[in-house]
Amino acid sequence: MMSDVQRLGLLKDISGAGVYDDRRQESKKIMEDTLMRRTRTDELIEEIERRLSSLEEEQRELRECERLESRKRTLEYVLADREWRSLQDRIDEVQARRNSASAQLVVLQGQCGSVRMRIADAEGDLHKQEDE
Repeated sequence: MMSDVQRLGLLKDISGAGVYDDRRQESKKIMEDTLMRRTRTDELIEEIERRLSSLEEEQRELRECERLESRKRTLEYVLADREWRSLQDRIDEVQARRNSASAQLVVLQGQCGSVRMRIADAEGDLHKQEDE
């Protein structure tokens, strides 16, 4: 004679309930594995989104840095150009003063030569008068 437990087992085997229970357990295991994978996938997506956000911020900072660097180069060029023009104006001014001074020197040298000739003439006249 079979015990109640044995009869229940036989009934499950005949009805296919045992196979159902086995497959149900396998399905639960598959669902748990799937849930774990999904949780891990969600964590990976969150990490990727954090990294992406960080990279986007770095990209914005880089673009701003490039914009400021370009502005800096432009301003440096403008300042250098202004300084060059200012120095060129000073060079032109000094050159004009030099040319003016050279012209005055020529005039003064001419006057000096004329005065020397008059002095020489005067000395010659003085020697003639002394000799007389």
